[in-house]
Amino acid sequence: MSQPAATLIGSYNKFNIGDVVLCEIFAQALRQRGYSRLYLPSASEDIRQRLGAQEDVGTRRSIDQSDVVVLGGGGGLGHGMVQPPGWEDPKFAYYARVAWYCALRRKPLYVLGVSAGPILSTAARRRILSIAQLATRLIVRDELSKQVLVELDPRLAEKVDVAADAALTLNYESLRDRVASWELPQPCLGVNLCDVRCFQRGMSATEAAEEIVTAVAGLVQEGRVRSVIWFSTTRDGQELVWACRGAQTLPQVSRTVFYDGDPWSWIARLGECDAFISMKLHSAIFAAGMGVPILGIGFHEKVGRFYRQFDAGRYCRTVEELRKGEVSSLIHATYPGAVNLRATSAWQRGRAQALHVLETIPPAATVEELVGEPLNVTTRRA
Repeated sequence: MSQPAATLIGSYNKFNIGDVVLCEIFAQALRQRGYSRLYLPSASEDIRQRLGAQEDVGTRRSIDQSDVVVLGGGGGLGHGMVQPPGWEDPKFAYYARVAWYCALRRKPLYVLGVSAGPILSTAARRRILSIAQLATRLIVRDELSKQVLVELDPRLAEKVDVAADAALTLNYESLRDRVASWELPQPCLGVNLCDVRCFQRGMSATEAAEEIVTAVAGLVQEGRVRSVIWFSTTRDGQELVWACRGAQTLPQVSRTVFYDGDPWSWIARLGECDAFISMKLHSAIFAAGMGVPILGIGFHEKVGRFYRQFDAGRYCRTVEELRKGEVSSLIHATYPGAVNLRATSAWQRGRAQALHVLETIPPAATVEELVGEPLNVTTRRA
């Protein structure tokens, strides 16, 4: 008899630290639930090797050889940025094909810890609806995501549960000693910028990033910040460019950290900061997990959702809500009064919810009880 196997699906091939950490969290959870063989058809080869996954055999063969399929973490059921007219994000078509193939092959599909929305096209709406309808279990990471799905189909109200992002489950204390301290002058400010063209009605992410650099320079000049670490969650691209640009603006007081394939050292370095300003979601979550007070200038609405989920909405504004010139004044007025989420009861509740998400994956010993449910033929195919 073959060993229990699972297929893990997600955006795990973009060398983005948030996606990589989510992949490792769900992979570990599957191992703990008894799935000794793991397929990662949408992951990069280096991630497959690091996690000891099976050789890449393609998505369909991975599903065929698995007992359960998990689509885990990230913004998988929503658009991440503005797209040219007529262009469709291929991830929706891919995830919809996965959902339909799981249904046809009678494989349980668990969609866990994802966010939904915004949905910017009819094709995406149709595909996301089919994914939600065909999933065996569906848990989203915030209330607004559930609202988005229920608006697509009111019947989903009974099916969709709400928890928190899986990144809350990390043991952050164990990461503190992974890197030697730089012993930078205090207070030290961490910054993570990005330049993604999103769906803002206010200022652009580029304008926001420029204003953050200007505001940080002002804090240094005033003596309110004595050192700055500029973080990039990717190993190349515009985030790294912005980190270098920030460091070049303040060369005497700056260091840079970019994702080089080791997510744990990257997260550990956050522990040197006394406060953290981030435009992205998972860098903010990681900083909060390390006990660092955070302030958000979100490039995407999912960043604002996270802060509001933990009763900290006043510490984050998204680019949609801001106008040119407001970022600098917001930072000067708020810093250093950022919020230490980890010290709140809301964080502890969220972490318990996120741990529960991982526990909903059926143990390998019982997964056969879920196999054989009939395909929902009333679902409209994507």
